[in-house]
Amino acid sequence: MSPLTNKMGVQLSRQDLGGQKGNAYRRIKRKIWLERQRKKKFLKKSTNKTYINENLILNKSKIILPKNLDYTGNYEKTAKHFRLIRESVRGNNVLKTIDFSKIRSVSTSAALVLASEVDCWNEIVSGSLVANVETWNTGIKNLLGQMGYFDLLNLPNIDYSSTGNTVFIKFQRGYKKLFKEGEVYKHLKNEIERIVGNSIEHNNNLYDGLAEAITNVSHHAYDAQKGFFENKPWWVSGSFHKKTRKLCVTFYDQGIGIPKSLSQSPFYKRIINFITEHNDSKKIAAAMKYKRTSTRKSERGLGLKDLETFAEQFENGCLSIYSGKGSYRNRYSKNKLSSYSRPFENNTSIGGTLIEWSVILPQ
Repeated sequence: MSPLTNKMGVQLSRQDLGGQKGNAYRRIKRKIWLERQRKKKFLKKSTNKTYINENLILNKSKIILPKNLDYTGNYEKTAKHFRLIRESVRGNNVLKTIDFSKIRSVSTSAALVLASEVDCWNEIVSGSLVANVETWNTGIKNLLGQMGYFDLLNLPNIDYSSTGNTVFIKFQRGYKKLFKEGEVYKHLKNEIERIVGNSIEHNNNLYDGLAEAITNVSHHAYDAQKGFFENKPWWVSGSFHKKTRKLCVTFYDQGIGIPKSLSQSPFYKRIINFITEHNDSKKIAAAMKYKRTSTRKSERGLGLKDLETFAEQFENGCLSIYSGKGSYRNRYSKNKLSSYSRPFENNTSIGGTLIEWSVILPQ
């Protein structure tokens, strides 16, 4: 008989389940307790090691970014370095340098979050940042230049060559108080048509979803924060690969995140019985399933559904949501045979909410 596995992930053998009345229950209970203690010790040990490494970096007032910045293939290292930047900029540590020299690859989503962190830093120091591009890899300098990194931060113009198969929607920062739905529609539509070369089908769902995500920022993303965040900023970017015809659009805010805002929602008590584990990834999945918001308005909470509908219209459509420590990825196909959804729980928070949707456009 192969071992059974209970809800805690603890394997139970026939011997655990056998014995006299009452004994089996005590054995199972003790086995679960021992497994919990083992996990606690492991997490404590790994966490202490992480803090030591982080303090060493912060004491030097310098953060060296890793070779690969990518939430899909290198989430923990990417999120951890960005968190260090965030804590250094907003905390008591004086950050003097972010070293870009080691970077050799960066995804569109990671580049957007990096730009947002440096953007906040630049705002706090009143625009006095400079970029030491002489030490940067040429490919990374060209990539960030094409994505509008230097324009967003009001840094001196850098000479870069636009090469390769990927074209970009330049970074755009916005604020809720300045948000005008029609202008966002027009800007995003023009930018997508510019990089794709023509208009795309089902684009209303894409624009409606983005507008809803931006509107959500003002209602629950930022929890009475002051300074730069009092204006409730958000960032958007995108890319299009000419050969594969993959269109990717990303949106990011540095608010409290979907899991925390969902927990504060009056609808949370209604769906709590449907959540088997109360971690961030399960709460994101619940938000996707039930489409509720904390505003009690029937027209709200449809942003994720619009983005989901847009991704479903194409082969290899994908909607990825990172919020708090949770990740949720939905893949779609027209025939529904290869569609799936997967929640992931991470060790490090992304520091807000990142939404990325991508599709393969037909020729």
